[in-house]
Amino acid sequence: MELLNTDLTLLEQNPLFQGLSPADIRKSLYCLRAHSEAYPAKTFLFEEGDPALAMAVILQGQVDLLRYDSQGNITILESFQAGESFGEAYAVLPAGHYGVNAESRTPVRVLWLQVGPLFEEISCPFSSRLLQNLVADIAQKDLLLKGKVMVLSQKGLENKALSFLEEYAPKEGGSFAIPFSREAMAAYLSCERSTLSRPLSKMAKEGKICYQGNRFSIKRKAL
Repeated sequence: MELLNTDLTLLEQNPLFQGLSPADIRKSLYCLRAHSEAYPAKTFLFEEGDPALAMAVILQGQVDLLRYDSQGNITILESFQAGESFGEAYAVLPAGHYGVNAESRTPVRVLWLQVGPLFEEISCPFSSRLLQNLVADIAQKDLLLKGKVMVLSQKGLENKALSFLEEYAPKEGGSFAIPFSREAMAAYLSCERSTLSRPLSKMAKEGKICYQGNRFSIKRKAL
């Protein structure tokens, strides 16, 4: 399949292809039966309960994994940007089904990869390396999910919001951007946007944080 140079650069940075040269990445895509698809914004790439036929690497844009409760309220579980992948844990299961919804936040282009063939008797010289990388990637995402559990286990929305921001704050300090709009951040924290604005404004007045748009900084004493 045809890849742009920028696509290949993104794949080189993805954990699944760690340790593979650009030439080997191109060859490994045949083992993974790769194909790319483009989607407009606010489009479901898959829905909860759909057969998990493949994982995806984002080549352009941003995708949210989300769930709806019985009242139709949205909770954003994770958000992914260009170069990142999602759906791995579902795609490795035989006859598995996606347990979440994947929705494009912006226009996106994704590379779909079938990992099932890696477990079959196929002639692919990269199977061992790809499987090792896949397991490591799934384990890392599990740790990130535990990080979200820690955020949501905080008492009070102010503490939840501050804990959320600390997940993105660089250790050396300074300002940082989060990959969420205010509405998406509220959905991640399971609250309304207007409700989230109050603790953010309060922390800013108290000097705990500074922010403009999706760019924040946290005072050292708050860490």
